Amino acid sequence: MPNLLSSYFKKKGLLIKLFLIVLFVFTQNASADLPDEDDKPTIYFEYLPFVEAYKTQQAGNAVSASNLLFVQNTKNEAVIKFLPSIRLQTELNADTEKPICVLFKLKTSERLDKYYFSLPISFLPTNRLYLRPGMPPLPLELLNEKGALKYISPLFNDKQNTILFWDGISYGELVDDALKKLPSENKVVIKGVSSNGLLINMIERGRADYAIMFPSEVAEFGSKEPAFDLLPYKLNGVEPISTGHLMCNKNEASKAWISKFNDILVEMYQSAEFIQANTFNITPQQEILVINAINQVKSNTLKIKPIDYSATAGKQH
Repeated sequence: MPNLLSSYFKKKGLLIKLFLIVLFVFTQNASADLPDEDDKPTIYFEYLPFVEAYKTQQAGNAVSASNLLFVQNTKNEAVIKFLPSIRLQTELNADTEKPICVLFKLKTSERLDKYYFSLPISFLPTNRLYLRPGMPPLPLELLNEKGALKYISPLFNDKQNTILFWDGISYGELVDDALKKLPSENKVVIKGVSSNGLLINMIERGRADYAIMFPSEVAEFGSKEPAFDLLPYKLNGVEPISTGHLMCNKNEASKAWISKFNDILVEMYQSAEFIQANTFNITPQQEILVINAINQVKSNTLKIKPIDYSATAGKQH
């Protein structure tokens, strides 16, 4: 009997050792498939409304909804953090080989020289020029045949009017260039945390005569403020739809991660959730423009068959 027990426990001990070896190899292989915390890219965002959207997983507008969907699809691949605008540029331009990225960024030729960009994450109606309450409509001679403002500079010929905008935020190349050329006395430049709610409050209180803002964000704010109403103008030469991207510092690690994120976006483009996120809480007219822009990216870049708009037109999101 002792010999039988001894043989039994030897065999059992051998099995336990074998199990532990297999378990060790499995966990090592499994962990090799997951990015190490130090190797993961840090994805920052400076857009204040996204703080609440990320916390609650509930978006208030289309740009938050589309970026929230992207973050949900990459949550195991990156570290997501909020960082105020005033600190973001320093972090992004740090001398490091680590991948550092930022959400909600417009692609410009100036930025392309310094950073890598993902495929579009968000598609949204382009910035408009908004007038403070009480101002008369713009003179017809300043508008083109479609009612868009031909040039920004004539608004400031009297050297008195002022325009409100965020420091360090791109509004697209054409608008950025126009703002740079304005005299300093015509500018009210806001630094710090990016929040269009703050911008809207300031223009509504007459802190400036004009402001450059996205209509989806103005509409979101207006839905919370029933008496809120600002007169908007499209800008001549600016495409009707802007695209928001992930922007990363230029190093080999970021280049590799951008490629991975683009693969994720290609899959997202083919989902109904992506269309729903980008058309969340916008008008039917804007919805058509957004879906056409998404289809254009899919057709030109990804060679994916466009979505039939007739299947979703007129639906509320």
